[in-house]
Amino acid sequence: MAVREFGIRELRNHTSRVLEAVRAGDVVYLTNRGSRVAEIRATHDARPIEALVAKAAALSTGDTGAFEELIDSKQADLEAQQAKDDALWG
Repeated sequence: MAVREFGIRELRNHTSRVLEAVRAGDVVYLTNRGSRVAEIRATHDARPIEALVAKAAALSTGDTGAFEELIDSKQADLEAQQAKDDALWG
């Protein structure tokens, strides 16, 4: 999330540019003579799904194979327990 500043005159003349920044997830501060006077943030529903998908795709899944190892270990435990039960109960 980036932070951007737009003067009130720029907001008046280029409203679509300011809204585009907000839709992209940027926090926009409106300034009057260099002083921040307002903050504009996107609502959760206003962010385009494409931007969210792109962010998700950029995250590394980091698959280490740990899930498969866990399943194999659990299977080995079950087989060992079954062998003990068979030896004990016949």
